[in-house]
Amino acid sequence: MMERVVIIKGLSLDEREPEIEEKAHACLIKYEKECKHLGNRFDQVFTSLMVCHYNSIPLDFDRLLSFEDFSLAHDILGIDRYTGKMTNHFRPRCAL
Repeated sequence: MMERVVIIKGLSLDEREPEIEEKAHACLIKYEKECKHLGNRFDQVFTSLMVCHYNSIPLDFDRLLSFEDFSLAHDILGIDRYTGKMTNHFRPRCAL
């Protein structure tokens, strides 16, 4: 089986935004139980969020963290992890 490679807009590590990645990581820690319930590994969910943010639709991670009644599934299941594109006209609630 050929391994798929995730491309994040060709950004070097210097061009990526550490504060964005820290906020995304905080979201996953907050919703860690749900990530496990979804059957996704932590790193796969993180990758979905980063690919979406950098390649397709910028996400408001502060808003994502502020949701009280939150379903992480709602904001990640429509993201193609490899392209960052949305499937089936999906749009995350925390999209900018």
